[in-house]
Amino acid sequence: DVVHRFESLDGTQKYTVDVEVKLVNGVLGECKVPSQHPPQFPIAKGVNVVTPNDLCKKYGKTKLKNHQKTRYVVMGAGKTAMDTVIYLQTTMKVSPDNIIWIIPNDVWMLNRDGQGGGGPWVYPLMLLACNGDTEKACALMNKEGNFVRIDDNVIPTRYRFPVVGGEELKLMRKVKNIVRRGRVSSILLPPGEEKIVIGFGSEQEPLQFSKEK
Repeated sequence: DVVHRFESLDGTQKYTVDVEVKLVNGVLGECKVPSQHPPQFPIAKGVNVVTPNDLCKKYGKTKLKNHQKTRYVVMGAGKTAMDTVIYLQTTMKVSPDNIIWIIPNDVWMLNRDGQGGGGPWVYPLMLLACNGDTEKACALMNKEGNFVRIDDNVIPTRYRFPVVGGEELKLMRKVKNIVRRGRVSSILLPPGEEKIVIGFGSEQEPLQFSKEK
């Protein structure tokens, strides 16, 4: 038997557990959100990088002067990034033309307005019906309207299953400045140049634009 110890977040309660069968680490299944996990790549000093939470707080308190003319770069294709793209357009009234969306991998999304109502049980049932063929199951769910994707011409490669509605999907599809070059590896400010360079590794061309924007 192995003895494990843990305590409450405030440190006031401490516990000792004698594990008789198996220790299950539930932390491994936790969602990682930007506000709790800073970027794991170099970011040059002077580049304004904020989490969606901070963006919301800053806009709510100061209304962010000239924010509608500012260019925003949203990184990621998870539910947090999707919510950010929607928030920029609905609450902050930012034009989709001023949004650059970096999508490392397209994802299948559950349609809240579909027959399954966005429930997570629809996919396992379809997967069983397709004898475990994920591509066939996803294609059928897409055809039935239970699965949706940002671009009908791009087949998603990730199965994160965020739940979205029809109006949310319309807003996401309004963003045409989409970059699909993999994950961001760096955000730099080259010396003597007034531009921001977003890197995607050695095999992909970096994204460059004026710092003033």
